[in-house]
Amino acid sequence: MEFKDSFSINKENNVWTVFIPYQFLSLPSCQLYGKVNRNCHRIYVLSVGMLDNNLDAQVVGEWTCDISQPIRHSNKISSENIWISVYKLDTGQLDCILLSGKSRTRVDCILFNPQNILESYFLQSSDMIQDENNMIQPLVSYSTVICDNENQHHSASSQTINYLNNINMSSIFLQVLTVLYSILTVLIDNRFTRTGLLKSITEIPSFCQHLILKKKKLYSAKTSKNKLFETQNVVSQTVLDVLLGILVMVFLTQNGWIDSITTHFFLWTEKVASELDILLNWLMGAPAGLKLNKPLTEFLGHFFMYHIYLWKGYLHLLKPPVFNTLLWCSSCVGVLGLSAQICLLKDIISTTTLHIYCYYVYAARLYRLQVYVLSALWRLFRGKKWNVLRRRVDSASFDVDQLFVGTLLFTIFLFLLPTTALYYTVFTLLRMVVLLFQGFLSTVVYIINHVPMYSILLWVIGSNKVSGEISLEVVLSDKMTDCQVFSLQVHKVPLRKIMKMSSSNQIDSMSQPLLSWKHFLLNLMKGHLVYPWIDLHKKL
Repeated sequence: MEFKDSFSINKENNVWTVFIPYQFLSLPSCQLYGKVNRNCHRIYVLSVGMLDNNLDAQVVGEWTCDISQPIRHSNKISSENIWISVYKLDTGQLDCILLSGKSRTRVDCILFNPQNILESYFLQSSDMIQDENNMIQPLVSYSTVICDNENQHHSASSQTINYLNNINMSSIFLQVLTVLYSILTVLIDNRFTRTGLLKSITEIPSFCQHLILKKKKLYSAKTSKNKLFETQNVVSQTVLDVLLGILVMVFLTQNGWIDSITTHFFLWTEKVASELDILLNWLMGAPAGLKLNKPLTEFLGHFFMYHIYLWKGYLHLLKPPVFNTLLWCSSCVGVLGLSAQICLLKDIISTTTLHIYCYYVYAARLYRLQVYVLSALWRLFRGKKWNVLRRRVDSASFDVDQLFVGTLLFTIFLFLLPTTALYYTVFTLLRMVVLLFQGFLSTVVYIINHVPMYSILLWVIGSNKVSGEISLEVVLSDKMTDCQVFSLQVHKVPLRKIMKMSSSNQIDSMSQPLLSWKHFLLNLMKGHLVYPWIDLHKKL
């Protein structure tokens, strides 16, 4: 078994450092076996007593638990050898003597528990820690050699068995979940649905996207560098999600809540339809004392009223028992988790508020057209035009007829703009209400699927598994010696670091990138369709 040292080399430092595990100090007097790195002045004690044949080590010194026993080292070393003698003082404190050849050298002795380092997920992964001096990974390798050597002598180590059982159980459960979601997504995530029209269709329902992203997340956990850490986080999230989903499913199906929800839903839709009729009649009059273009406002008002009539007919098709069956099937999705139920609820909200989306799209397109025409005519008055090929505004000359027609069109669109802008503002506000509620549901889904419950629980109970910071504490001595003893302590990382690490390793369930408030308001002013249909790659 090889042990590789990668501490940063400092040839100018003549102080040697000896790493000794705590458990070796409880043994009787015996020889010390380890590795000597002369380049960086390090000595690693890997074993005591008997040397295992698989361990690449040499005799580096001896451990004496009783100071009354003589320390025999003068006849064991030559002018090129290194020899350490570790012993207890009469005060019970530790001391160490290091002989380099025939001369005595100053030494720093670092005591630590290898098991605490190996239990940490963070210290075992170089991607999760900042190791500027390249000190942590050698400690992990050093601890691995020691623990492996001890386990060979204690094959029935309960801690090792528990560790392997955790890996096997989590891996098996993760494999089962991966197969399950692969079967569920076989029709919506294949080579035919990843391109063309089918891709656009499968990207619309939130429920389909949730299943696809869940499968990707499971595959990501299987291929993660720190597999055990990611696997147990994903498994704990999935178990909690499923338990909450089953709880909601039982609550809805056993207490008659489905019939009650159906009744209140249709009462709410009738009230919304009547309120929209009142709103449109108000807009066709003189809303807030504004004088609008009467022909245009009456045309738009009757146009939107007809859509309310169509929406009522659409809801009539969903009346019981159709809507009851739909709710019952939605509740049964709880076996896939609460997040799946919420995603399906988002799809139901999208279908039942289809009329509000249509109002918003019609008003936004009409408003966008007028803004575009007015901006083009405004450039015409200034003797400029938009160069499509170079995508910039260039100077241009226009004759009198073009300026006359442009003036007429500019006047017409300018006086029609307040009427269109009012309808656009009202229906944009209605659309924003729907999107805010759907955004709240998306946030709940994100929290359920991305908060590392397992890691947070370990952090709360103070487990060494979430330790990621080390410190050296000076062990005070009553006697002046050439040896300074340090105790290496392992501390848990801050909770915000755990959350940040977890979020960086997860597949983001929000497929749309976020916009700043500046761009969001700019899109609204220009009449662009906002989330989730806005073209973010377009240069605004």
